[in-house]
Amino acid sequence: MDLYVTLTPEYQDIITRLKGGDKLLDVGCCFGHILRQMAFDGAPAKNLVGADLRTEFVELGYELFCDKSRFEAQFVTGDILDDQDSALAAALDGKFDMIHAASFFHLFGWDDQVRVGERLVRFLKTGAKDALVLGRQVGSENPPNLEEYYASGKRLYPHNVESFQRMWDIIGEKTGTKWRVSGGLFEMPFDAVSGTMINFVVRKVDQHLQ
Repeated sequence: MDLYVTLTPEYQDIITRLKGGDKLLDVGCCFGHILRQMAFDGAPAKNLVGADLRTEFVELGYELFCDKSRFEAQFVTGDILDDQDSALAAALDGKFDMIHAASFFHLFGWDDQVRVGERLVRFLKTGAKDALVLGRQVGSENPPNLEEYYASGKRLYPHNVESFQRMWDIIGEKTGTKWRVSGGLFEMPFDAVSGTMINFVVRKVDQHLQ
């Protein structure tokens, strides 16, 4: 239920853009609390969509907030790694200007993170101005190089800003787009143990202006 996104420098601009008609997708939305906060802060619910793998999370969100009859944001369930999920594609492809993806990429290894990034690019409008992907997740001051990573047999891959940029360079090559990553690492307490986290904003670069 952490509403960290309200404290990011981008948040007020996101709300302004949503009021102006832009659309935002919250990937891995869980209970949909981020979308509800955005609606509370003035974003039209019709411009908000949440996606998750599990229908149960969506239903628990309605139960938690007691708003199934009145919260107008759309929720979609499906597997982002399943390219054959035509229902997910029909609901999401090419429809968004902004994507929120918190505690999401770190659920996957490097190869699947690249696949996720490719899918997110498909969800964005082709001609979207100022397209962006933002979020927060587990990070690392010293991510392994890919040779070390594959040799280790580890499943998950944590990032710093530089490794996240390298990954988005690859995503850009695969999708014919270009992206610039900004953000930073910080320490966040988890009970009695601290953990390294990364905040990130990935903005689409207009290649005609380079």
